[in-house]
Amino acid sequence: MRKAIYGILGLALIIIGVKAALFFYNYDRIPYHELYIVPSIFVVMGGVVLGQGALRRKDMIEVSVDMPEYLMKNGEKITVDLSTCSIVPNTNAVEIDKTHHIPFDMNAWDVAEVEKENTAHNEYLLLFDLPVNGEVQRFKSEVIRLEKITIAFKLTTQKTTTLYVDPIDSTRYHIDLDFLPKN
Repeated sequence: MRKAIYGILGLALIIIGVKAALFFYNYDRIPYHELYIVPSIFVVMGGVVLGQGALRRKDMIEVSVDMPEYLMKNGEKITVDLSTCSIVPNTNAVEIDKTHHIPFDMNAWDVAEVEKENTAHNEYLLLFDLPVNGEVQRFKSEVIRLEKITIAFKLTTQKTTTLYVDPIDSTRYHIDLDFLPKN
């Protein structure tokens, strides 16, 4: 929030400084009207410095480096009841292109193995809806590469997990799935 205020104030100072400089440059009713341009330039420079402070924030650099760690450290922690989650297949999985060219030295068993590797078996997502900032928002987990029955068993034994939501932008979030086994 503070970042946005600094950015708006910086932009306002730049606009006021430029308008004042143009006004005093063309206004010849005051003697030495060119001298009033100097404070206007300082106002513009102050606006640039203030605006730069809004753009160069350490926490913005942290977000781009490692989002989950940043959200775990700074995000709003929400407890999620895992019994309300839906386990859905990952529909964004990339299927193998059936028109690809098969090398001549590849036999039918190898082709079947390539197709088996590239299809989206055992890729699921957790979906759930929660109220955030007065609005119901749908949250989607990262891709989970386990069998559906394994995921369902882990959800029933775990019961809850933590959702970390960015306080500024609720579309940036991280769901703690450390209780699921890694592949």
